[in-house]
Amino acid sequence: MCVGRSIRWHRVVRRSTGRSVIVALDHGMFLGPVEGIERVDETLKRVVSSGVDAVIVSPGVLSRFADLIAGRGVGLVLRVDHPGLTPGSLSNRLVSNAVQALKLGADALIASYYVGLRDEASNMEVISRVVNECRDYGLVSVIEVSFIERGLSGGELLRAVKRICRAISEVGADMLKVPYTGDPRGFKEVVDSCISPVVVLGGPRRASLAEFIADVKSAVDSGAIGVAVGRNVWQRRGFERVIEALIRVVHGGEPLSEVLSFLGVRP
Repeated sequence: MCVGRSIRWHRVVRRSTGRSVIVALDHGMFLGPVEGIERVDETLKRVVSSGVDAVIVSPGVLSRFADLIAGRGVGLVLRVDHPGLTPGSLSNRLVSNAVQALKLGADALIASYYVGLRDEASNMEVISRVVNECRDYGLVSVIEVSFIERGLSGGELLRAVKRICRAISEVGADMLKVPYTGDPRGFKEVVDSCISPVVVLGGPRRASLAEFIADVKSAVDSGAIGVAVGRNVWQRRGFERVIEALIRVVHGGEPLSEVLSFLGVRP
């Protein structure tokens, strides 16, 4: 890893633990002003003050609210792709690049590999371009594995995640953001078969906070270096306490029972 990428890596990943708690705030690009980010500036201000290691933001949010982030010691991961907004005609395209990311002060670029797109080769070309630009300009590349169809489960989901994650890591991504496969043994297979470090994504808001925290704990115990979550944080009242719980799991290695007790929820 070149000097610039190494420095930026440790802005996103805490040096003392080699792990990271990342909060994603880029959902407005895809979902609009959903609950929790109607006023994204207010949510961003609270998130960057909560002890997170990094945030994922869109070019517009970073441009408009840079003053809320500057000097906070928070790593910046810039979303640079978009699949379109019309269901049934999704086709991933880049909306920003490494040069713009450097001008905005970003440390990393994130793009998605959308499992289920008709043109998988084009999708792979997009993420390969992101990975290569990051190499050229000393940025960190983060590739997210996103399933358009969410019907997979069990062994079928595990096989799909293992295959896609290995393929993307072979392209050279510095970090993968991947869904939890539902069981520790299976997720460990995903992590062990990847060349790249893995963070687990949060996905749609879970009804049970205890189950969400338990899955994060399981993923970290299975080898993930952290989490990259959004709705399961900022769609909850008093979400700073949820972030603190994630920090305790990811960086502190605290037992699940102690973390749930801190949150005041039952298993």
